[in-house]
Amino acid sequence: MPHHADVYVGRRICHCRWVLGMTQDLLASKTDLSATDIGRIERGEISLGAGGMFDVAVALNIPVAFLFEGIQGQAAGGEEQRAEILLERDAMELVRAYYALPDSHRKGLLDLAQTLRNAAR
Repeated sequence: MPHHADVYVGRRICHCRWVLGMTQDLLASKTDLSATDIGRIERGEISLGAGGMFDVAVALNIPVAFLFEGIQGQAAGGEEQRAEILLERDAMELVRAYYALPDSHRKGLLDLAQTLRNAAR
């Protein structure tokens, strides 16, 4: 059974990769890992050592600490549920589209989403 930290880190890697629109093959080409290994890491099936985490973080242009952010809250269940929602394809596409917008348009999109949320209540 995989360690919960390996599953958590794998999900964070997958999340970042999706937001960036990066394939497993592209991430593998930027590290010493294979695309198969990337998939297994993202599913928490294998551990990623410190050197591998560093290489992946550099390839994703994120701080290594980002891979562990929120892991302590996961035990309470809330963070894990939010992480599951972010891994859904529609949510990932929405996040990717948001970050593709210029800063000046992001505020408008956020305001629209909040208005729609409030109207749905």
